[in-house]
Formats: sequence, C-alpha cells, structure tokens
Amino acid sequence: AAAGVAAGVGARIATPPAANKVVDVTGAGDALCGGFVAAMLGGHDNEASVRQGLAAASVTVESAHAVAELSDRKALAQRANAVRFAQ
Repeated sequence: AAAGVAAGVGARIATPPAANKVVDVTGAGDALCGGFVAAMLGGHDNEASVRQGLAAASVTVESAHAVAELSDRKALAQRANAVRFAQ
C-alpha cells in the first residue's frame, strides 16, 4: 500500500500506510475524507485529523464490505494514535 500525504499552506505531512491487511479498497477515500472532516469539526489540528482519516480508511480497506464498522470510537482513536508520521 502506498503512503499517504497531506499538504496545506506551508506544511506537508507524509505517513506510512496504516492498514494491516488490504482486502478491498472500496470506500477508502470516502472514509479518509469523513474521518478527516469529523476530526477537524471536532477541533483537532491537521496532524490529528490526518491520523483520524487514515485510521478510518485503514479500517475500511481491511473489510470486504464498502462500509466498514467505524462505530467503535475507542478502537479508531487507538489506531489513529498508532499512525507514525515520516520526518
């Protein structure tokens, strides 16, 4: 899986892939965007929001269904916190 990149005014964040096992990529982009926007609306900074988006996308690609189970906020937060950014 490819690494993720987020860019903004004066900043660029690169990350390694967050998924453990890719099963189906359907819905991954939607999950990434939804996780990112939800975090931003929740008051998180860009880095935390990218982490949340990557976590949501990684759960989605590990599922055989287009809509993965994302309702376990604690598990999603743990996955987001495990994302390490490239320097």
